[in-house]
Amino acid sequence: MSLMTVSINPLIYLPYLQGQLLTFGTKFIRRRLTHISEAFKFISPEPAIVVNATGISALTLGGVEDTNVYPTRGQLVIVSNECPRMYARSMSKAELGKNWTYIIPRAFGGGTILGGCRQDGNWY
Repeated sequence: MSLMTVSINPLIYLPYLQGQLLTFGTKFIRRRLTHISEAFKFISPEPAIVVNATGISALTLGGVEDTNVYPTRGQLVIVSNECPRMYARSMSKAELGKNWTYIIPRAFGGGTILGGCRQDGNWY
């Protein structure tokens, strides 16, 4: 069975996205919030939308308090050489029991990501 996925290099893609949004007049504001409703108070007039990108902090953010959020600890290394696309592979828990491993080539000279550990619920 052949599986396909998308690999995005965040060091390239996130600045690109930010640039695209800035051309449309998007305002970026970074603030520490205790409640999601505070996100609507910093811009006048009130914004039409707010993007909640709190990640693991969604567990404790007032008004969100998403109890389904949990940490996943892992280890990875990015090597400078490019691995051929045909070697990209991720093996799931079903295939390896409790182990997890992956090889992900990154475009534009971004090297190759090698990962081999996944620990759900690990806060350390």
